[in-house]
Amino acid sequence: MRQLLLAGLLLATAALAEAQNANPIIGSWKLNPEKSQFPTKQHTQMEIRQYRERSDGYLVGLAIFVDASGSPGFSQFTVKSDGNFYPEYNADAISELSVNGYATPLAYAEKFTGERLIDWTDKRNGTVVSSGTTQISDDGKQLFIIVNNPGHHGQPSTYTLVYDRQ
Repeated sequence: MRQLLLAGLLLATAALAEAQNANPIIGSWKLNPEKSQFPTKQHTQMEIRQYRERSDGYLVGLAIFVDASGSPGFSQFTVKSDGNFYPEYNADAISELSVNGYATPLAYAEKFTGERLIDWTDKRNGTVVSSGTTQISDDGKQLFIIVNNPGHHGQPSTYTLVYDRQ
């Protein structure tokens, strides 16, 4: 009986340790426009993000949105959270790949810098177009993405997007 109890305790401890090491971003998130700050008065009408981890440790991120003009779109990446750049895709990149065989001009990198904090960078044709941080709240119910855009004509902008876990 004692061996059975000890085995159960070991299994519970292992499951707890695995849960504590799980990537806190995993799951589905919905943009909360009321809590978000946008760089312009016209902003994304709707956005859902989903993050999942593959069995090989790669993180798959997918964002589906409707922009300010009512057009749907998406962004997708598969990365290791190691700071290296990986291909990122959207509708235009997929179209060029399908029609012309062109590789995507988009690249994404991220790296955990804290238990619930990720530094990330987006590039287009090798040039940084945005960077920032993603932070998951202590209770795991909100996701905050702080975006730093270098801006056009020397007008950089910083804004925060807030997502609620679904």
